[in-house]
Amino acid sequence: SKNSLTLQKAQRSKNYDLFKFKFLIKNNIKKIKRAEEIIKLLKKEFESAKTNGFNKYDVWTRVLGQKILSNCYNKLNNKEKENYNFNIFPLIRNITRYTFPDTVSAKNRLERDRRIKFLKDKAIVVTKYKDNLALKTSNNNLIRCDILINVSGPVSILDIRKEIKFVPSLKKITNKFNERGFVPNNNFMLENGLYLPGTLSGNFNPARETIIKAITKNSQKVAKNIFMNL
Repeated sequence: SKNSLTLQKAQRSKNYDLFKFKFLIKNNIKKIKRAEEIIKLLKKEFESAKTNGFNKYDVWTRVLGQKILSNCYNKLNNKEKENYNFNIFPLIRNITRYTFPDTVSAKNRLERDRRIKFLKDKAIVVTKYKDNLALKTSNNNLIRCDILINVSGPVSILDIRKEIKFVPSLKKITNKFNERGFVPNNNFMLENGLYLPGTLSGNFNPARETIIKAITKNSQKVAKNIFMNL
């Protein structure tokens, strides 16, 4: 993690069945005009839940189950949708990352037993060292290991130059992109006949659904659009 070593448990409270929205209600959602209002309501809901003995995950489970983000997103005009996709969505994503509870418990147990150690550092280069690997960091740490796993998140489109040849080729035929991704229209068409329903589009998953579900829904929309224009 770039900003924290803390993992949030994907675990509902014992009182989950009693949870009800206090801020993300129909009357408030109807009034939404700006993207910033969505994250403000979500944060207020988190704070209220905590005060009343619920977990943040109680809130998030209901948000996903009742498609609250989709309802909020649909209230925005095109300009505010763009603001949401490239500014507000990353903020929502950062406060709604949850991990399987047993994984968090295992991490905490291993920390207590001093079996694992966390370093706040940045990987610079990986080299081969005899029959092992050697990882050099920005703080001049040299870590020798048998296995090295990269679990970093998505790379900014602006930073991708040689890693994936497909991305630079897209940049040559369109200027519709920023650091969050390419910017297709509502039907996920980037340029005439070119569609991007997946993770390369900054607006591919505004409702924070599972990635495969979002891409499947987007692909269905693309297929329908192609069919209508045959």
